[in-house]
Amino acid sequence: MLTSQSDPITLSDSCDCGKIADLIAEFCKSQDLSEPRDGWDKEIKDYPNLTEWFDKLKVDLDKNLTESFSGEAKLIEETVGELNERKD
Repeated sequence: MLTSQSDPITLSDSCDCGKIADLIAEFCKSQDLSEPRDGWDKEIKDYPNLTEWFDKLKVDLDKNLTESFSGEAKLIEETVGELNERKD
């Protein structure tokens, strides 16, 4: 958790978010940030299948890593084979 507050702040569906809203307002004011523009809430994307998306990402990463390292593994195997042939 990144904070400069002496007491940790917990956010959950059962907590009062007033304190965090006050801290965000304080941060925005201290950083001289402008007010949110009209329609900002329309730009928020909804990801109802976020778990499915992460699962697909994991599969894609696993596949890409396997494909990437299969070339290196084959090269190592060939090199070891050549070294063993030279040794014999």
